[in-house]
Amino acid sequence: MRIVDPLPFEINSAVWLLLMKLGARRQLGFAMNSPAMLANLNRLSGTRMRRVEHSDTLLSLLKRVMVVDLRDLLFSMIQRILRMKALDRFRFQDSVLTAIDATGHLSFNQRHCPHCLTQAQGDRTAFYHMVLEAKWVTSNGMALSLASEFIENADPQASRQDCELKAFPRLAAELKSRFPRLPIALLLDGLYLCQPVLDVCRQAGWHYIITFKEGRMPERWVEYQALRGLQSSNRRSLDLPDGVHQQLAWVNNLPVGSHRVHVLECVETRPGKEPVTFLWATDFPLDASTVASVANDAGRLRWKIENQGFNLQHAYAWNWQAAQNFYLLLQIAQLIEQLVIHGSLLKASAGKLLPKIIGGCRKFGAYLAESLRVWEIPLHAFDPAAPARIQIRLDTG
Repeated sequence: MRIVDPLPFEINSAVWLLLMKLGARRQLGFAMNSPAMLANLNRLSGTRMRRVEHSDTLLSLLKRVMVVDLRDLLFSMIQRILRMKALDRFRFQDSVLTAIDATGHLSFNQRHCPHCLTQAQGDRTAFYHMVLEAKWVTSNGMALSLASEFIENADPQASRQDCELKAFPRLAAELKSRFPRLPIALLLDGLYLCQPVLDVCRQAGWHYIITFKEGRMPERWVEYQALRGLQSSNRRSLDLPDGVHQQLAWVNNLPVGSHRVHVLECVETRPGKEPVTFLWATDFPLDASTVASVANDAGRLRWKIENQGFNLQHAYAWNWQAAQNFYLLLQIAQLIEQLVIHGSLLKASAGKLLPKIIGGCRKFGAYLAESLRVWEIPLHAFDPAAPARIQIRLDTG
């Protein structure tokens, strides 16, 4: 198939398909087939198309587009946000808090491609793909993709499969290459508390806050418990505005290979509920003046790396290159949605942020789809001088 449609129109069609959470590629022609939608896509793309894109044409394009090109597009969007300093207020001690975690991407009952990961499940074998994701997380609930590394069996004859820990150095290299001077603090789960990961952090000049679990490093766990009992002065109590009570304890300079890490424990009690304990290993200095901030402004944010209501597991394409491109387009759509939802334009006129107006973030796609199908974005909104007349701020709540 020869594709003659303009690339901006094609990419915008795919992004809006994902933004509107239509759920299937074939709905591109049904849900977007209106005069207003066509006009909006043309105005956004700077094109003059006479019809909305067919889903097969879009698929054919994404089979050919190089994955690195969409990585570059996403990178340029993040770079713009960094240069605008739009999220600087959410940094922690000047560092961008970056949560890293693996997420399921696609799963199949039969082999999807030579790069599939496999897992025995009783008398059958599951075939699946995963992605190791690095996301910039903020205290107001945003999670913006900085880098993605597909976990895949590059060599089908290899004796061991690819995994999170193997993919981490590749992701770290991509992150460092893209953002060589950006101060970063990694938020990691307990799997990553090991010397090779700490070596990568030291070489890159990154801080880290890693979940500390007994089963991952039993010897260090015993040592921590012993030192915690001896260092009774390393304590602080904290009552939060929402009624939560926290008991904080810490121990400095536990050895992990050639590294020295500090361990912070937070026992949190909510009214009417059983206490919950969190522990982290970090290279941030710990003392009575810093432990509350490390726990609440950084350590507790790792859970925010989530798909924000997007269907990561939906197979928009069977072809592996197209599937990777759809995944990256989904990260772009997620970034756009979060900037809109946390933006202040509606708050200025209605006194409320978007989630309060539409009844929740998950309804955003349906409202957006209906609006674009029936209402043309006015031409004056595309005036190059328009951005100079307004200022969009992001919610800090």
